[in-house]
Amino acid sequence: MSDPLGFVRTFARKMAQESARFALTSGMPHRMDIYGKPPRVASWSADADGLAPRHVVALMKRTDRDKDWPFVDSLGAQMHDRGEPEAVLHLQSPEWLQRAWNSIPEDERRHLIRRRPLLACVESPRLKRLLLLERLLWKAVNAGRHAAYYACWREFSRRASPIRSALAVRPFASQHAALLALCRAHALEPDPIGRLGRAEILDRARREVVAEGAATDEELASIEPPAEEMLP
Repeated sequence: MSDPLGFVRTFARKMAQESARFALTSGMPHRMDIYGKPPRVASWSADADGLAPRHVVALMKRTDRDKDWPFVDSLGAQMHDRGEPEAVLHLQSPEWLQRAWNSIPEDERRHLIRRRPLLACVESPRLKRLLLLERLLWKAVNAGRHAAYYACWREFSRRASPIRSALAVRPFASQHAALLALCRAHALEPDPIGRLGRAEILDRARREVVAEGAATDEELASIEPPAEEMLP
């Protein structure tokens, strides 16, 4: 990108306009999160309104916080109502998942099962338990991902904190340029997950699911998505 700072300015201005538009149309204030790289999202394109589509937001909500998972399910339900096959990647209710899965044509099922192996067990009497174990795995993986980022940030923050605390009074563009310079000067790790290792994070998560959910090897094999889905 030839002018990254110009992109940041333009993006921030667009987000401010969108936030104001939502507040005006609904009569309620809205808060908008801006992500440089959304977690669990390999790539994405904005929807017609220039915002993240439901599928992307559902991926971002697969955290280790219980309060986020109802949003994953409701976003999946909205996607199903809109006729989007990827809805079955997010639905958490056994009944809704079975209903949505039965509406998917046979020739579209294989690639969806590859992304969410649990879909091969939709008719299993153990579906409710497998959904629970799958969620435990996602939560454990996210906790490991977050811990990797936090460890790198903590090291950087100790070195850069005296300077960083003085940036809040600067204009946005100046803050952005100064933070980039700080990151380079104090060697903020650009790939915390890569430094720890995806295999290590996933292995720790599996052990946690076995300990917390008493999962068997067979159950883990039935619910574990590919590594590139969990830690792209």
